[in-house]
Amino acid sequence: MRPNITIDEDFFDDREVENRVYSPTQRRTTQQHRRLIEHFAKPTEAWSHHALHACLEALARSTVAEAWCVGVVDAWVEDESAFCVLYRYREYPHTLGIRRSVNDYHYPGGAADIDPAQFGKDVATGDIGEPLGTVAQKLKPDTAGVHWWGSLGELLPLKNFDEQADSRRPSLEPIRSLTNARDDRELSAMNITDLILDEMRAVNDWVSIADVLKVLETTSFVAGRDDVRRILDCVDVSDRLRLGRVLERFEEIPKPIPVAALVDRIFSEEDPADRSAAMMELFIAEI
Repeated sequence: MRPNITIDEDFFDDREVENRVYSPTQRRTTQQHRRLIEHFAKPTEAWSHHALHACLEALARSTVAEAWCVGVVDAWVEDESAFCVLYRYREYPHTLGIRRSVNDYHYPGGAADIDPAQFGKDVATGDIGEPLGTVAQKLKPDTAGVHWWGSLGELLPLKNFDEQADSRRPSLEPIRSLTNARDDRELSAMNITDLILDEMRAVNDWVSIADVLKVLETTSFVAGRDDVRRILDCVDVSDRLRLGRVLERFEEIPKPIPVAALVDRIFSEEDPADRSAAMMELFIAEI
């Protein structure tokens, strides 16, 4: 697994950086990041305002994933349902931009059931704080050199875009749930195996169940039992993949994998964050 290395700052000038050398114990949190947290802490009823504030707070404090090495460049609320974050991640050589919306994922009860604070934390730990993996192959650069991903339309996000630009902006369709995507693409065990192997090569590391769900266009915070079972079943029948936990080293779970027991263990957690953490503890490696 990737070691807890120390990284030299590669982007921000002295006015914008808190730590020029950063590590898990000396976070990359920028002064701009701190200003944005204070700004979005102001009372408001806007869903996206609350979600963005929670996202920024989690990036500054979370010990999940690699939020410690995220350097926030800027962030803004696009409308009442969407927000954007510009950031740097580890040694990645470009500024990244992510747009997330209330319609990004399928929730059983619809948008009314989506807690903005939990959604913002999910974006921080499940998206921004994770390696790009194969997402890096799909980034869309804009004229300012920001490489975008997330819920994007034909026009890339602009901060404080004018009314003309707003009127030209296409409506964004919700990203399909894993269930719908599975129906459309007919994901077989072989397809999922190839996607998992591609992701491992992209990050040069093992991948967790949570990482694979992200590749399959959902997240560990909203995925259902069938979504997780499908991945575990794939690993169980594959002659190219193995499952395990990582303590001091990779400890393989022998096949046949106890799929039902593992799924029951994960979904015994009522809190989505605890379920996500349980999925992050199960790693897939190549045989």
